[in-house]
Amino acid sequence: MLVALCATGSALLTGACAAGQVAATADEKPAADGSYGGVGNMQVEGVSFRAPSGTSYAQGASVPLAAYIVNNGQTPDKLVKVSSPSFTGGWEVVSTPSLLAGPSGASSPAAAAKPTNGEPQTIGAGSAVGFGLQNLSPSGAGSPESLVLHGYQGSGPLFPGMSAKVTFTFANAGQATVTVPVQINNAPNGQTVPPVSETPAA
Repeated sequence: MLVALCATGSALLTGACAAGQVAATADEKPAADGSYGGVGNMQVEGVSFRAPSGTSYAQGASVPLAAYIVNNGQTPDKLVKVSSPSFTGGWEVVSTPSLLAGPSGASSPAAAAKPTNGEPQTIGAGSAVGFGLQNLSPSGAGSPESLVLHGYQGSGPLFPGMSAKVTFTFANAGQATVTVPVQINNAPNGQTVPPVSETPAA
C-alpha cells in the first residue's frame, strides 16, 4: 500500500540495531536522502526508487531501487528476497548500464504473470554492497548493478515524492522493512509531483 512521503528533515538521524536482535523486522528509520533500517548485523541505507523519466510510474511498471547494504557481522549473509505489497512481479538484480539504456518505467507483463525470483546476493563479513548508486566518482560512475521491483500495482501512478514499503530478507539476519521514497529528478522543471488531492493518505 502506498504511503505519502510525509516529512523530510535536515537533522542527521542516528541509531543502530543491536547484534543478535530477536525481532523479525527491525524498526525503520527514514532519512532525508532515502531510508535506512536494519536487522541483526545487516543495515540497509540510502534506499530509494529512481526518479521516473516521465511524470510517474504507471501500473505494471518495473521500478529501479537504490540501496547500500552493510554487513557488520563476522560471517557472510545473503540478501535472498526484496519484496513490497505494491509490487507483484518479484525482484531481480540487473546491470545498471542496460537498465539505463532501456525505457524507464516500462511495463513488464511477463514478470507480472510469473513473479521473478532474484538471485541471492552475498554480502561478506565486514563489507558492503551498493546497488543503483549514482555519481560515485567525479566521472559520474555508479554501481554496476541495480535492484529492480517488477509489476507495480498501486492504487494510482507512483509519483516522485511518494513512497512504498519494501522488505529486505536476509538468509541469517531476518527481515528489515523500510518506507522507500521515489527520488525527484534533479533537472530544473523536469519533474511533476501529484496535487495534494492525488496523494494517498498514509
